[in-house]
Amino acid sequence: MKALFKGRALPAAALAAVTAAALLLAGRTGPAGFPGPEELPGMGWEAAEAALLGLPRQEILNAWGEPDGMLSGLFGDIYALEGGGRVTVYYDTEPMNQGLADSYTVPVRYVLCPVKEIPPLEEIGLDPRLPLALEGHTRREVHTAWGVPHREVTTQWGELCDVYWPDELHGVTIYYDTESMDAGTADEYTVRSVSQSEA
Repeated sequence: MKALFKGRALPAAALAAVTAAALLLAGRTGPAGFPGPEELPGMGWEAAEAALLGLPRQEILNAWGEPDGMLSGLFGDIYALEGGGRVTVYYDTEPMNQGLADSYTVPVRYVLCPVKEIPPLEEIGLDPRLPLALEGHTRREVHTAWGVPHREVTTQWGELCDVYWPDELHGVTIYYDTESMDAGTADEYTVRSVSQSEA
């Protein structure tokens, strides 16, 4: 009887491993009941973050698998998206500092990911989500969402920048990738990086 069970244990373990691998390959979603990283960009500015806010890191790891990278300095995991771009999940380290959590039970503090719809300028303020939210968008899409920039700048290194002031206390500078346009590999300028400042 023991031999019979031993013979069945290996196929069951192999089946479990194959199932887990299939879940990871199929968009890194799992039974946890929240979206995978590939789904987040289509959810919008607030909903993408709200879906994960407060969840312990272990739940994210169980559903999405090991991250493609980790942050240095801040506590966060990076997941690469199939079509380019990335989702970065930041964790709240305060419970760890207080001895109330470890590296697996720390809660999600906020989430950065590219989004299909650019959030309204008046909602920006000084928001850490903005650089990844604008990643991959074209200059035309930014102008459609936010209007003509308050200031257009060409830096001493030839970089093209648009400057916006969401309010009297905050500034947003968007740097565009001009090299791909100059090389003829892109039809439009795309967002390369974003910096934010406080007056």
